Amino acid sequence: MITSKRKIHSMNSRIWRMVIGILLLFLTSITIINSVILKKSKEDFLFNQLKEAAQDKKRFQRSDKEITYINHFLITKSRDDYGILADPKTASRYMDKGNRSHILEAISKKVIEEKINGSYSLGKITLGNQRHYYYAEYGDDSEGIMVFIASTEVEPLISLSFIIAFMITLIISFIVTKIISNKIVKPIYDLETFADDIANHKWDVTPPISDTAEIQELSDSLDHMREVLKTRDDREREFLQSSSHSLKTPVMVIKGYSQAMIDGLLVDSPESPAEVIRREAENLERRVSQLLKLYTYAHALENEGKQDSIRIDRLLNSLIRRFQIIKPNLRWDVNITPVEVAGNSEALLTAFENIIENQIRYAKSVISISIKKETMYSISSIVIKIANDGPHFNQEDPMCLFHRYKKDESGQWGLGLAIVKQIIEAHNGNVIADNTEEGVEFVVTLQE
Repeated sequence: MITSKRKIHSMNSRIWRMVIGILLLFLTSITIINSVILKKSKEDFLFNQLKEAAQDKKRFQRSDKEITYINHFLITKSRDDYGILADPKTASRYMDKGNRSHILEAISKKVIEEKINGSYSLGKITLGNQRHYYYAEYGDDSEGIMVFIASTEVEPLISLSFIIAFMITLIISFIVTKIISNKIVKPIYDLETFADDIANHKWDVTPPISDTAEIQELSDSLDHMREVLKTRDDREREFLQSSSHSLKTPVMVIKGYSQAMIDGLLVDSPESPAEVIRREAENLERRVSQLLKLYTYAHALENEGKQDSIRIDRLLNSLIRRFQIIKPNLRWDVNITPVEVAGNSEALLTAFENIIENQIRYAKSVISISIKKETMYSISSIVIKIANDGPHFNQEDPMCLFHRYKKDESGQWGLGLAIVKQIIEAHNGNVIADNTEEGVEFVVTLQE
């Protein structure tokens, strides 16, 4: 869980850093726009106002039209000396308070220096924390030089108000980011917890629910994985329990008889201890073989992608020829037509072999095998019936014969029919066992 929390904090910090990056990019963009574009626009506006004031000097004689932020003064010439003559408003701003006449002197010096370049002078100077824009028109020396001036405070690259606004935005964005990141991260954390529970074989856990479609799809996928893993875990547990149960009896018998032989004890039995040990060893070998087939086919049929084209009629004919040699006294009533299915040929051979082997074990005189095609709801199926004239199943439900380690009529444990059921169902088919008037019957249905 510590690792999980660290990952969550990492995601929160990433989202937070992303928001900070966006805000910084926004701040940089605003700063560039303010310092370049807006500043240029502001300067162009001020210069236009100065030009308009120069073109209409009478504007300053009427208070209702006076532009309060524009001042003017006159540069006079007496022989080689220049003087400054300012109106009362300009004098009160630039000369009377704090002896700031050096501003007008600095502007006058630039204006006089620029006189040789044309009929007017336009520019700006920065003194202290103020920037002064000026516009001068040159006339005759006797008239002097009229200079119009507008002054503004030098704005910092980032103003205090902008910094305050940015900090407020930063705090709000932090809160919003926290809410959004928690909304994103919490479902992921729940999914991680769910996955950890699955890894620890906690199959009864409930998958998390999310209102986000993508996360919900991931949750559904994990839940499907949980169900698949639970099925496999149950199957493996059942396999181990069944294996232990099936192998326990022959091992105990072999150990008991072998220990008696070692101790030199006489065993009251119609068979010799060596014969009993040999028989139980064969029984043990058969059960081990069945267990391996059960497990091998379960794994192979689940993970096998490629399927063969199988002629069921040929497969059954080959099995019939083999078992006819084993039980030559049985009569075989065969009605087989050519049919073909897709699947695992080795697995299907094992399934039908187990059914026929079970049939010849209990048949009195006849085994009948038939194949026919049936169509229902536009779906074509192949129905294989294998029957014998032996005794009926004693069970109320003959389908219990397909359960693993169900005892047969002789009281022996077997896996043959369980293997049959597993293989047929893996081929999208089904198998049933039932009593008939003549005896018993197995019916296998496969999709064509």
